[in-house]
Amino acid sequence: MKQIFYSFFLFFITISFSLYSADYNEYAKTIRQEVWNWDKPEFKNYIIPEEYNNESAIIIARHQEISVSNKNKFDLSSIMLFVNKLYYSEIERITVKINDVKALEEYSKLSFKTETKKSTFYSVNKAKTIVGVRIVKPDGNIKEVDVDNESVSMTEGKKEDKSYKKLAIPHLQIGDILDYFYCTEMELNDLNIPPLTFSFYGVSYPILSYSVRCEVGNKLTTEYRSINGAPKMTKKVFDNNTILEVQQKNLPKIEFTQWMSPLRDFAMIRMLILNNESQYIYKLASAREGGTYENVSKEAILNDAKVRIAHIQSGAKILWSSLINNVKKDIKNYQLKYPTASPEDLALYLYDDLFFNWRNYYSRSNFSTETFFILFGELLKMYKVEYKLGFVSSKYGARMDEIVSWEDLDYIVVANDGKQCFFPPYGYGTSDDRSVNFQGEKAFVIRVEKFAAKDPEGIIGVSSEYVVPEILAEQNDNTFISEISFSIDNPVQLLIQQQAELMGDIKLDIQPLMFLLEDWDTTMRERLLIEKSLMQELEENKKNRKYIEEYRSLFEKNRKEQKENVKLIIQRFYEKDIKDLKDYSIESLGVTAKNPTLKYSTTFIMDDFVKKAGDNLILEVGKLIGTQWIPSENDKKRKFNAYLPSPLSITNKIRIQIPEGYKVENISNLNFQIENTYGLFESYAHIENNTHLSIQTRKAYNKTFIAVNEWGQILEVADKTNDFYGQSIVLKKE
Repeated sequence: MKQIFYSFFLFFITISFSLYSADYNEYAKTIRQEVWNWDKPEFKNYIIPEEYNNESAIIIARHQEISVSNKNKFDLSSIMLFVNKLYYSEIERITVKINDVKALEEYSKLSFKTETKKSTFYSVNKAKTIVGVRIVKPDGNIKEVDVDNESVSMTEGKKEDKSYKKLAIPHLQIGDILDYFYCTEMELNDLNIPPLTFSFYGVSYPILSYSVRCEVGNKLTTEYRSINGAPKMTKKVFDNNTILEVQQKNLPKIEFTQWMSPLRDFAMIRMLILNNESQYIYKLASAREGGTYENVSKEAILNDAKVRIAHIQSGAKILWSSLINNVKKDIKNYQLKYPTASPEDLALYLYDDLFFNWRNYYSRSNFSTETFFILFGELLKMYKVEYKLGFVSSKYGARMDEIVSWEDLDYIVVANDGKQCFFPPYGYGTSDDRSVNFQGEKAFVIRVEKFAAKDPEGIIGVSSEYVVPEILAEQNDNTFISEISFSIDNPVQLLIQQQAELMGDIKLDIQPLMFLLEDWDTTMRERLLIEKSLMQELEENKKNRKYIEEYRSLFEKNRKEQKENVKLIIQRFYEKDIKDLKDYSIESLGVTAKNPTLKYSTTFIMDDFVKKAGDNLILEVGKLIGTQWIPSENDKKRKFNAYLPSPLSITNKIRIQIPEGYKVENISNLNFQIENTYGLFESYAHIENNTHLSIQTRKAYNKTFIAVNEWGQILEVADKTNDFYGQSIVLKKE
């Protein structure tokens, strides 16, 4: 049963001295009385338009009331004593009509934390949540739920150390209107509240009325932007506070499906409220002073990103000097062996070596993408490789012209006059495997000479534009070669010997399951010409000897799990249970720029593909290409653009041994072909020497972005693929 869980940012922390000194239950009663007495007619109008009668549920009204202020206070809980405290309060009230069992199950339970604390180095931040619940019966009778007595204390976590309250709403029935709210209050000494998002659409259910009111102290810095057709907020100033308000009626519901990018298509307002007046909260040297800023320019935020990089760079060399020294030691051996290595090869080596050392450090250190690229840039500069640092937004993030913070940006490095583009490290991938998030995106790059934390203009020239290259589907080809035979003892079982070659992003989920960490370590050392093994290095360093047993235990655990992980990969491929895994091997891990393809082989037995029909056998041959995407009704009625991970091609080469004494019929229905701008599916089948049935299929997606008005072309490819996927052949007994 789905639960609505409001831990409200998980670690959040409440407000106002009166709240902490007062009895929680008494204070909660006061808040409930205030909310139920709101003078907002949308919460009292229970008439539902006829057009919504068939909806599972209808949000009649939703309102968010937010108040934020700051003030210098004396606080014994903080080592700073005098603190510029941030006070935050949010009441979110929702009234929803329950029309069926699905909605009843969804809304019948609420979960929340009454009080939470987050301790930092300097102080303790606090939060409190109060919940109110009423049920409006069809006859208009209103029953308030006794939340304080009806809710039950719960714990979770490995040590049962996470506590919260759970409320099973009594007497809620189909046809009722549920009226509930969450009030979250925070008192923050050295933290900002997380970014706020006001979404002008219904998640699964339509909304008849949605409104927001923010009252923010003028000493705070408020930055916000309306995107994708969201309404503008009205602004007025009253008593040293800025009041921002917005309301919209009749918001459509959105049925979420795959390949969506909400920040690019869904109407919303994104807002930051920052206590930049506090000396104990991290802020950039370029941070804007107190006031309200609508639509901060892209140029200002890019400047923030430069300042952020400059701030990190100022200490990166010292903090990570040992890491840099490790890479310098490794590349010395590389240059001895390859004295004429090209700048492109040097860049690839430096990335691989830094990534290798970064993986080793990452488990024990806070190592950010920004730090990685700062160090990568320093190494490129040391070895006279031309490069530029780039700022780019993921296609699953905000458009570059609609970013609201430097945190919306990712980092890339463009080297050797644009011939190479390096992306953030991810999993066990190579230098370009994570390019899927950024292909075709516009980046802004700078040539870095030096950075100073307070002088982000320590660069040569100004930012220039760079478009991240898009790959072709055939450059991201993934091939499965399968030799299949019928079991002699049991003809409804298949023995499958499969070889797989995976490129690009499709391999990233497979790698951690397929190979062992120790194999990765060995492969990287071979690539980087590092002669000593991990254990030898740990043994030589007294400080690191304590990790030897830890690594041995980890490696042993990985070895025990590997077979089950390989079985899981096969089961995911076919969406069927594997009968028996006979053998498996890995020819290439696909973890270096010089050898980026994951290659592995498996031998296994599968049930469920063959059925007996008298003396004949029926083989579900289409399912041998692996599970396929079957568009749902929501997929078919898609109303938004699609953002596919990357262009890709999947090839299946299948060779099936025909059992002696059998003859294959009706293979003509295995030949398919469709091709359009956005993709293709093709399959060809023929009989080899009356002993084998050979089938080759290829499916390709050619574009990463598909406008909603072109979506039908992908559906055509999917439909043809699924036509093949549903095909069977008859092996007739002669």
